[in-house]
Amino acid sequence: MSAFLKYAGSNLKEVKEEEDRVIALVREITEYFHGNHVSKDEANPLRIFVIVRDFLGMLDHVCKELRSSKMAYSPNPLAPFR
Repeated sequence: MSAFLKYAGSNLKEVKEEEDRVIALVREITEYFHGNHVSKDEANPLRIFVIVRDFLGMLDHVCKELRSSKMAYSPNPLAPFR
């Protein structure tokens, strides 16, 4: 049992170090996109993924609007040049 505890303890230490590294990278990305006003002790550092999801949703919506507005004005893209 003590061998297992020693092995599990070292694995847990490695996982914790990897988690700390990933969280640091997420904070770095958050600071890049939000500027330096992001607090180091922010309640949820993974919030950046929610922000990216929302941004992609808005981008998709705008692309659909542009696509439909182009179709309404000029169904043939070569029509203005004829």
